[in-house]
Amino acid sequence: MNAKILLMSAVAVGFVSCNKWDDSFHGLPDYSHYETGTYEVSVDSSSVKETKFEYVSWIEAPTKPYRQEITLTASIENTEGEVTILGDFDFGEAKSYETRKGMGSERHRYITVVDSLFICHVMLGEIVIDYEMPFQAALYNDDNTAGQMAYIGFGNVVDKGYTLTSMSPEEADGIVYQRQLLRHAITVDFGGKTYLATATVIVKKKVGFEGDEYLVSSRLLGQGITDVESDGHYASYRSWIEVEQVYNTGKKENMKYDLPLYAELKMKSISDMDFVGADLQKLNAGFDESKEHLIKLPKAEYVYAYYYEKYYVVNYNYGHTETVFYDVDVVYNDGYNTFTFPTLHYSNIQDEGSIERVGGGEDAHGKYGEYKFTQRVSAQLNDVQHSVEKSHSFVLTE
Repeated sequence: MNAKILLMSAVAVGFVSCNKWDDSFHGLPDYSHYETGTYEVSVDSSSVKETKFEYVSWIEAPTKPYRQEITLTASIENTEGEVTILGDFDFGEAKSYETRKGMGSERHRYITVVDSLFICHVMLGEIVIDYEMPFQAALYNDDNTAGQMAYIGFGNVVDKGYTLTSMSPEEADGIVYQRQLLRHAITVDFGGKTYLATATVIVKKKVGFEGDEYLVSSRLLGQGITDVESDGHYASYRSWIEVEQVYNTGKKENMKYDLPLYAELKMKSISDMDFVGADLQKLNAGFDESKEHLIKLPKAEYVYAYYYEKYYVVNYNYGHTETVFYDVDVVYNDGYNTFTFPTLHYSNIQDEGSIERVGGGEDAHGKYGEYKFTQRVSAQLNDVQHSVEKSHSFVLTE
């Protein structure tokens, strides 16, 4: 297994976005007492393994009569490898994080060249792909003037997605492996231009031993939704697909997967809103992705259900309300084909909030008004409309 392709179980990570350059590894330069810059950037993309860069960094220090220069290098490395996974070939959405580490240094009279490594780790299901980008920085010190010289770093890493291509099964040491060819790519900026880095990974899964019967192909025969029932904010239904499965022995088998599913709207309590007036103003509304929750559950061989909790938040000048949208996606993935079950999802979301005066009076403290805030949220589900509503009463001094 290539060292740049790792199983997720062997890696402990903290999640951050892989989309910006953080210069803190070498400290922030102070150019107030000297001038420094770069020039003559050259690019060598002749190799399929990497893109190499070379440029000159210079410094003009008041303590020396002439300019000091050093040639620095950097590179973007493509990666390839092979890895055996434990679960299925459902890699989901890529997540990424960055690390940096020093690789040593070398002194050239007044200039010390520091070798460093910037790595963007991309997580896909069980595996982690490491994109390694070596680079150099330079530190100047003539005993009177000292500081960091200008250098070019990597930045703005963008995930370009991946593709999967089925490969023929492999037999090795009496074990049969199902295989997929995964191709992934990112782009990264260097010196004001954007460059591509690629990863090619053969992903293998053990499916049996030599002489066993195992799946070699599949095709979708049909799909549908039945038994839809709705009560105003909750719906239940059944979703099914039928798949023809072909085995290495020549056997063909039609498998029908029929699952009970649901969709629901549920509004959270609104009692914590702080009503200091009755002039209600809506600021904005939409789904808060930071609150979204997902649970993945196996339903049958090759079949997984993804249960979502999506929070629709309406923000007002007196606080906010939250309505949870519950729905589900179901996927069949046998390593050769991926089929999505037909499911019901909400659309055309509408929200309305209002305050009305419902009474009032006068007591020892003076006049007061009684008010009621009502929040309504509705959405379309297939050919029916679901809606939820909550109210909260409050009193204001008048």
